[in-house]
Amino acid sequence: MRGFGSLFALQLFTRLLTFALNALLARRLGPAWYAFANVQLQLVGATLLFLPKEGLRRAAQRIYPGGDGAPLASGMNVAWLSAPAA
Repeated sequence: MRGFGSLFALQLFTRLLTFALNALLARRLGPAWYAFANVQLQLVGATLLFLPKEGLRRAAQRIYPGGDGAPLASGMNVAWLSAPAA
């Protein structure tokens, strides 16, 4: 139970810190620059996450039994690659 309390407190602290920093940044930059930065970062983040996930998804489709790919053991090797990509 002690570990759960620590994790909960850490999660709450990081959320409050993120909120405070976003509020400070929004006040300092102004609405136009704040919106521009958020849209750009969301686009870059979505693109960077899409590229490795799509490559792993397409590679995994060729591996499963019933297809022309390698056996399921190779599929498990590819599945472990998705952990660092996520």
